[in-house]
Amino acid sequence: MGLGANASGNAIFTPSNPDVTVQTEVERAITSSSSSSSSSSSSKSAPPPNCCCQVEIHLLSNTLYSLDCNGHRKNTGGDEFYIRYEEHTLMIILTQAVALITDNLDGSYGLDFSTTPMHPHIFPPNNEDEDNDNDEKINRTITVYFEYTDNIGRLPPPLKENWSNGGYSHKCYTIDLPCHYNRPHIRAFVPPTPSVDLSTFDQVFAFGDSTFCQFLRQRPNKKGKYYFHSNLRIVGDKVRMGLNSETIDTLLESLMNDGIDEELSNECDQKKKALIIGSCLWDILSAHDNLQGSDFIDHRNACREFIHRLRQRYPSVCLIWKSPMAVHIHWVDQQRVIEHDRATATLFGIDRIKYMSASRSFFLYTLQTKLMEELQVPVLDLYEVSYDLIKLTERS
Repeated sequence: MGLGANASGNAIFTPSNPDVTVQTEVERAITSSSSSSSSSSSSKSAPPPNCCCQVEIHLLSNTLYSLDCNGHRKNTGGDEFYIRYEEHTLMIILTQAVALITDNLDGSYGLDFSTTPMHPHIFPPNNEDEDNDNDEKINRTITVYFEYTDNIGRLPPPLKENWSNGGYSHKCYTIDLPCHYNRPHIRAFVPPTPSVDLSTFDQVFAFGDSTFCQFLRQRPNKKGKYYFHSNLRIVGDKVRMGLNSETIDTLLESLMNDGIDEELSNECDQKKKALIIGSCLWDILSAHDNLQGSDFIDHRNACREFIHRLRQRYPSVCLIWKSPMAVHIHWVDQQRVIEHDRATATLFGIDRIKYMSASRSFFLYTLQTKLMEELQVPVLDLYEVSYDLIKLTERS
């Protein structure tokens, strides 16, 4: 995909013409529910989504405008993108940046470009004449992934129950920039300041889902399971549920059934102990969690109660909250999902990713970090790192 014919100055249109297949494919996913459920008159009468089929990017102001199927600027928000900027030669990446995106709710979006943890440095820009041989050796590209449109990514269960998929856009366009175009404003990636130093503890226990295992130790292999530090230990059964008012007791029982209860309760061994906890993926991916709605009030109340009960039971243990990590619907291998047999779809297939969106994970991240600040629980903040480093994760 290239620059649009009406590109001028530092404005970039991609794709060059509106991609109306976004509109048709999203409508097809939604209208499959009305055709399969004749009793649902509301789905038949619902207006078609106002899909983003093209974007207009202004590099000088780090602003993106969402355009509809006719190429007109939209005046409402709710579209989701993932945008990466790169400067590279044939052999190496010189500068790589990912945009953290702010929805201005009026059809425009602020792009906060940050270098990535693996490529944190910003090389001096090369804005010499196009005929300069050094300029020609550097390729500059912007890749735009269309993820969701018209607030579809924010919908909670069970609103997509009868949809054929999550209503995602799932389009990707890469633009080669002429060398006379200015690069966007880019800030250098700054690692999050640790709110707590885990090395100061004699024992650090962790209780959570599979992301906790991946965070603290190598994946299982023939040589065994190795923790990244000697004071770390995964405890309890691997969590396979979200944190809500119906699961608090089950989660606490799962933690205690590991035999860890006595170790955490023992205040006589003089060891400094910490317990890492958290909840996110199952809260946003479960297609059957009808408690939360779009505001996650039940989840917030459950987090508060969970912290309170752990503090009551283990008063000498330092509780640490692992923040939600970003999720990336554009990195899902859609072909493998579509071909997956329906018998396992609730775990690995279409139902498993219908509600997977960056907007839902970021909402939960914001909610949880504010709550933990109120409760004075230190947070291991992994959100921006996980947002930036999608290229290091395995497509599945």
